[in-house]
Amino acid sequence: MTMRRTSITASKDCGKAAPFRQMTWENARSSRDQAQATLKSAQDKLRQYRSGNREQDIAQAKASLEQAQAQLAQAELNLQDSTLIAPSDGTLLTRAVEPGTVLNEGGTVFTVSLTHPVWVRAYVDERNLDQAQPGAKCCLYRWSPGQAVSRADLVSFRRLLNLPRKPSKHRICVPTSSIACVLW
Repeated sequence: MTMRRTSITASKDCGKAAPFRQMTWENARSSRDQAQATLKSAQDKLRQYRSGNREQDIAQAKASLEQAQAQLAQAELNLQDSTLIAPSDGTLLTRAVEPGTVLNEGGTVFTVSLTHPVWVRAYVDERNLDQAQPGAKCCLYRWSPGQAVSRADLVSFRRLLNLPRKPSKHRICVPTSSIACVLW
């Protein structure tokens, strides 16, 4: 390479008048500079590979990891915020909104009928009113023939005073899940 550089320099000095020689010299010089830059780049890469990962690469990888973890946490939060959980087991009666609808806070989405405990509104005739006290144990009979009797607790009651010949209305809690259908 030293010999070639010398001949190019000599050619430059000798042929200032010839434009072809000048162009050849400039092409050769740019090729040499490009080759030196490629060599330096390759040597730098070799040095980086031998010394291990660069600090910038490690910092970039850490930043990418933190970004991915933040995206995962946000996705989990979005999933948690979009999950509706009923307070108790029950049967879905109505769906008030369609999937994808934007809702306000506190709006009704579903109507759920709880299956445990079962609350029954029952009517007691007048001759049994003295036994209807809150906390009293009672038996529920269904109007369907062959149905089993269910045990229950009387929670509260109120009398319908405006209807003297009608029975009183009572609220009864059935603590077992044995009642599937209750007549009102």
